[in-house]
Amino acid sequence: MRIGLPRVLIHHYRYLPLFAGFFRALGLEVAISPPTRKNIVSRGIASTVDDACLPLKVAFGHLFELQEAGVDRIFLPRLVSLEPGSSLCPKIIGLPDMALSCVDTSLPLLAPTADVNRGLGGVLETLEAAGRELEFSENEIDKALSEAETAQATYRADCLAGRDPEALLDSIESGKPYREPPQGDELEVRVIGRSYLIFDPGSSLDLLAKLRRMGCRVLTHEAVDHRTLDRELAGFKRAPYWTLGREILGAAGFFLRQSSVDGLIFVPPFQCGPASLLETLIEALARKHPQTGYTTLVLDEHTGEAGLLTRLEAFLDMIRRRKRLARSGG
Repeated sequence: MRIGLPRVLIHHYRYLPLFAGFFRALGLEVAISPPTRKNIVSRGIASTVDDACLPLKVAFGHLFELQEAGVDRIFLPRLVSLEPGSSLCPKIIGLPDMALSCVDTSLPLLAPTADVNRGLGGVLETLEAAGRELEFSENEIDKALSEAETAQATYRADCLAGRDPEALLDSIESGKPYREPPQGDELEVRVIGRSYLIFDPGSSLDLLAKLRRMGCRVLTHEAVDHRTLDRELAGFKRAPYWTLGREILGAAGFFLRQSSVDGLIFVPPFQCGPASLLETLIEALARKHPQTGYTTLVLDEHTGEAGLLTRLEAFLDMIRRRKRLARSGG
């Protein structure tokens, strides 16, 4: 049996080690949709409404790819809430339903629900439910879960150690050794945003690689542990309700406090309501830490290579001028 894992949202860019590890441990063949290409984006755009954000449009394109690859089932759990008192964004919650509507009502989805706020369990419980639906024994499921949790914990530890998440995911997918991407050593730049946008070269126009080639050492919010995030969020009277928004805001506060950080870049998708609120909050934080350069790069399917490069060059030039003035006492 071939299980399809779409290269979409946090299903891939956070939980690939867990999902792939589980189904491989059950002895199933795992088929991951290919890296985002222009035709995948175009097909996704054609299948959904205009006001959907770029990651959602890309998601539909990846589901078409798996459908045409002839997989037996597509694992696309409905992720509603993963921790008490918070929620994932509506596009993640509604993706299975939208997939059946915008792609094909006959998609062979495995779509169990994770909703800790309603007592339905978290991500692990969705894998248990999938294993039962595929008629594996409880012993087989427990053994596969153990292996998958180990793979996920290793991935998370590597991220916290500063390893590149994009390269780590490539290694997990291909089975080849991890290869650290070449880093610049002139500027310390931090990038925050939804992982499924900034770690997808096809959606972000290879943003992280561009920054490295321009002399930056890049770290992302995935290198910040949850204890630190919670400490940063404690300073807010009311932190964001959305899980990913909380992580991004907490990482912004942490990075802005680091004297070694030269610049911070927030990368939201166009037409994302929660991201608009986050942008306002992060801008307020950045004004309290003027020693660190800050900018926002909004991405959608119309973002061009030349325009992105121009924005990055202007931002990095500003940081370099500021550093020169600081050294000269100006």
